[in-house]
Amino acid sequence: MKFAVLSDIHANLPALEAVTADIEAWSPDYVIVNGDVINRGPQPAECWAFVQDKIKTAAWKLTRGNHEEYVLNHLHDNGDEKSFPMSYWTLNRMKGHVHELQAMEEVWSVAAPEMGEFRATHASMAGSRKGINPIDPIDKVREFIAPPPAVLCVGHIHLPFVRLVDQTMIVNSGSSGQPCYGEKHGCYAQISWGCGEWSAEIRRVPYDREATHKAWFDSGILESTDLMTHIIYHEWRTAKPLVLKWMNEYLPKVNAGEVAEGEMLAQFLEREGLGVASQSDRL
Repeated sequence: MKFAVLSDIHANLPALEAVTADIEAWSPDYVIVNGDVINRGPQPAECWAFVQDKIKTAAWKLTRGNHEEYVLNHLHDNGDEKSFPMSYWTLNRMKGHVHELQAMEEVWSVAAPEMGEFRATHASMAGSRKGINPIDPIDKVREFIAPPPAVLCVGHIHLPFVRLVDQTMIVNSGSSGQPCYGEKHGCYAQISWGCGEWSAEIRRVPYDREATHKAWFDSGILESTDLMTHIIYHEWRTAKPLVLKWMNEYLPKVNAGEVAEGEMLAQFLEREGLGVASQSDRL
């Protein structure tokens, strides 16, 4: 039995199309889209429509990520677009399809006596924002995978890896649309059960980055949101984990009230030598 798992597409349609073509050439029994189809990128409605067309077949399954949750939250908040400009931009692009996000499951699994349970969830069993890292202490990992399946597929941190903890094979499929650890190809995982054992391989698929670059500007997302979107754009462009650096080194000063967020975002871009995104940025 063969499973393909992709996640963290983040509204990157050219990457999604290329990864899907590679998956379909492999011809798995199941394809699991493991959260974060939308938001954090320029083509949320297009990616959502693409995935919705695919899940009409029995082979394609879908779980919800934290970025779907961010957009869904706006259905019930007070409409504070200034505080969440990127996810509100995504909400507006999704138009009448945003309620479809509510049907997404948090976990998908299948089990058989001979192979045990294959399970997929976006970040971990602890929640859609609590990811598993390859160097996390084993006690923390045990807590985040409980109850332990034979295979647990996750994403969220945009870093692909395969790790065995006790009798559980943990597979992070990486990011199909926004890898950011020096990898500019779209990632997904091929996982197989055969001859009485599980095996996993991380696949890296080249795609038309020029088309994605064009979409960042043609979509209007950069001028319609805030400087955080420019950091995310540069993270995609450079394949460097800029958002994590912002959260660890700069965001605490904002949360402590030492400086306004907009001012701190501008300082971050300047200190990283990035600036506001422009058409002249090179891939």
